[in-house]
Amino acid sequence: MSEIKTSEVLEVLDKIQFFSGQRAGRELWADKPTEVQNEDLESFNRDIEKVRKYIESTRNAMERIVEILEEEMPISG
Repeated sequence: MSEIKTSEVLEVLDKIQFFSGQRAGRELWADKPTEVQNEDLESFNRDIEKVRKYIESTRNAMERIVEILEEEMPISG
């Protein structure tokens, strides 16, 4: 999978906020046919996976930065 951009993650969060956090979004979704709701759920799960991978990659990058800094500037005790 290509690198996930912050803007993509923010877009996912905007969709979640609208469809889960606002009555209008929930009502629009509830009026959709079951087949369309199923497609939306698949898309939702892909979006959540994208956010999860973004968080994991960011965490891994931060851990690598900390390791490098610790090697370069060891704390003497």
